[in-house]
Amino acid sequence: MAQLICPLSRAAKRHPHHPAMQSGQQLISYQALERQVQSTALEILEYGVQPGDHLVIISRDQLLIARLLFASLRLGCVTIPVNPALPPTQQQNLVRRADARWLYADHIDFELPAECRRLTSPDLDLATEMQDGEITIDATSPISGIFTSGTTGQPKLALHSYANHYFSAQGSAQQIPVQPGDGWALTLPLYHIAGIATVFRTIIAGAMLVVPNTKDLREVIDNPRVTHLSAINTQLLRLQHQDIALDSGSLRHLLLGGSDFAKPLLRWLSTFSIKSHMSYGLTEMSSQVMTGPVNDQSRISTLLPYRQLRLSDSGEILLRGETLWLGYYQQGEIHRHLDSDGWFHSRDLGEQDSRGGLRILGRLDNQFISGGENIQPEAIEAIIHSFRGIDECYVVPITDEEYGQRPVCFLRPLPVDQGEALAAFLKPRLAVYQQPLRYFELLPEHNSGGLKVSRQQLTELAAQQGNS
Repeated sequence: MAQLICPLSRAAKRHPHHPAMQSGQQLISYQALERQVQSTALEILEYGVQPGDHLVIISRDQLLIARLLFASLRLGCVTIPVNPALPPTQQQNLVRRADARWLYADHIDFELPAECRRLTSPDLDLATEMQDGEITIDATSPISGIFTSGTTGQPKLALHSYANHYFSAQGSAQQIPVQPGDGWALTLPLYHIAGIATVFRTIIAGAMLVVPNTKDLREVIDNPRVTHLSAINTQLLRLQHQDIALDSGSLRHLLLGGSDFAKPLLRWLSTFSIKSHMSYGLTEMSSQVMTGPVNDQSRISTLLPYRQLRLSDSGEILLRGETLWLGYYQQGEIHRHLDSDGWFHSRDLGEQDSRGGLRILGRLDNQFISGGENIQPEAIEAIIHSFRGIDECYVVPITDEEYGQRPVCFLRPLPVDQGEALAAFLKPRLAVYQQPLRYFELLPEHNSGGLKVSRQQLTELAAQQGNS
């Protein structure tokens, strides 16, 4: 499969006047979006953009990023969105590591590498004619890059082909149908695989991508055009605290991702008539791998088509299939570390039941040893989540002279008694070496700019507070 038809080109030919995007109160038809993308492609082509060039985008304008993504798709260059909330020094580091030949940025506070040129905001010439026939694209070459979350070190640049995104969308649709007339809200950032997957999932189906002009998920749900929504733990907790009825409007499907969800939240979601879906996914598999109905056992029921999954003897999740990424980009080369049978070792730990249902137990990277005993932080966190009033918790190690390492816990919210009642609750439920030594407050900035909290950052912060 060397060639596939551009999904935007196809939709613009099949139903040109259907809405492709909503941005604020503005509706953009597929015909208009196709012309915008074609105009953008012609303009950046005049700069001298070549197939294979890396285009880094640092912007808060989701609509512009989506246009650049589809323009780059037909030009054969690689679109790499970067988190605009990162400090300038980190943005500069990512631009260098991406070997960016081109940069689009709302504004920059750092010096560009000598080989990188800056693009200006493209003018949308709506007089641009739509091309006759459908546009074909190379399905196997890199077309997008995502920097991984880097929770245990430097983020890696993962490259994907259009075929990766295409098969990811086709498999997702088996569990979460989407069709023309539906609207999927883009509530996750495009510098994360979940955001990119939402764009392709929606446009491939000929549905409408709803680009909110607010971070208030309640307003997004009230939009009568929103039928599908992806959300992470923090977003849903706010709705739960506000006692928002998720099924009072047009919303039909809710996709959960990004982190482990506490049982009380899952039980709350199950009270609504909408279909709420749990998922397991990762950047290296172009987003979703398994998806299934929400349940308080955190069991994910169904392996999606075009993916393969098995567990190693140690319980590590191994993956392969059509959605497996091209590899990590490093100094001009793409590295894809697979075993001799072609399996990617995810470093995620899981267990499967006799029907193939999967429960995620945690990350191998998160394990640490206390007094000679292996500690899996996620197992402790699952028990802490059952304590009333805890929205989020993360267990990380600190150095201890006697035990080597001991667990401490970051909580949101931090109880007024600084965790005394929680410690009493955990005493009969955890072994001594599993019980957190101290409790700290989890602040909003600890996961600002990302879908996951950085455990490495929390470990460093715990060490600082422990020495203070």
